[in-house]
This record gives sequence, structure tokens and C-alpha cells, in this order.
Amino acid sequence: MKTERLKGHEQAQAQIIRQGNEIILRSYTTNVLFYNVIEQTVYCTGRYSMTTIKHIGYFMRQFTDFDYHDIKACYMKDASLYVGFIKGGVKHA
Repeated sequence: MKTERLKGHEQAQAQIIRQGNEIILRSYTTNVLFYNVIEQTVYCTGRYSMTTIKHIGYFMRQFTDFDYHDIKACYMKDASLYVGFIKGGVKHA
């Protein structure tokens, strides 16, 4: 498992966790987004506070060409969002 901060938002109470075939966004102590590098999908686990919504937006812009509103729409349908490969061809751990 490898952890890092959101680029450009290093002071945010959020972490990027690279674990196996997933890149996870943890906001405070809650895992809120899961990016599956094999399926190339992002799954959101719930609706959250304004601060966590910002973290989700930062994550989506850092890794995808989508934003918070796209993943929220999928969450409301209990669906994952197909995003393709992550930006910059970043390799997972």
C-alpha cells in the first residue's frame, strides 16, 4: 500500500491510497472513491460534506476527465463511472 496527497491540495485532509488494482480516495477517515485500474471505473460510496465533495472534485480532476457532478450522478443510480485510463498514464502500484 502506498499513500500520497492530492496534487495541489497537500494540506487537505485527504489521501490517495494505491493498493493492488485500486486507487482509493480517503477523506478524513472514510474511503469515498475507488478507482479500479483493471475495469477503469470509479465508484463513489456515498454523499458527503462540502469539504469531502471538494476532495472528490480534486481527485476526479487529478485522475480523470470527469468531475464531482459526473460521479454524483452515478452514485444516485448505484453505478460506477467508466473513466478509462487515468490521466498521464500513471502506473498503479
